[in-house]
Amino acid sequence: EGFWICETETTQRQYLEFAQRDGYFAMDEPAHSTSYIAAQDYLDALNAWGFLANGVGSGSEVEQKYEFRLPTSAEWEVAARAGTSTPFFFGANPERLARYGNCADKTFAAKHPECGHAISSDDGYEWVAPVRSFKPNDWALYDTAGNCAEWVSDWYVGRPNLEPTVDPTGPDFGDARLEKNAKRLKEVRGGHAVSRAAECRSA
Repeated sequence: EGFWICETETTQRQYLEFAQRDGYFAMDEPAHSTSYIAAQDYLDALNAWGFLANGVGSGSEVEQKYEFRLPTSAEWEVAARAGTSTPFFFGANPERLARYGNCADKTFAAKHPECGHAISSDDGYEWVAPVRSFKPNDWALYDTAGNCAEWVSDWYVGRPNLEPTVDPTGPDFGDARLEKNAKRLKEVRGGHAVSRAAECRSA
């Protein structure tokens, strides 16, 4: 079935409307280092407040018809791939990632010489970049490759089910071999600012 998805990661500016926190905030950076529970609390608050995807409150002439939730891993992948079949939405060459996403790169390796997995091209950021700093995919979605890993609703398992499925929602629980309390283990997609390129793949 169809679904809506935000064009960028949730920014710290947006998150602050939900939770006032002490510390450093770069308002247009994604809300990184956020727990799965905190992400769910944020979505619950958006639904309770009646906010719409365009930021207009429930008093607008447009009625709220959709519930805010995390995408499934399958939905995230469909959105990130944007109709492509290559490892990255822009092709197969990881060195092109510097134009489309933020991963461990020349800038990061220069300040962290112990890093052995950086690409040789330069995205210009050592750490997290403001949203929309890189080119979007063909569906005008930003930062699906790197910058800040995104929570999805699926439990994480070491060996995903590769059988063809329509609208899969993932396993019913996590993999007990990976963590003692596997029911707390949730999946993230897309990689982040210090990830190796392979972790930023959309497929």
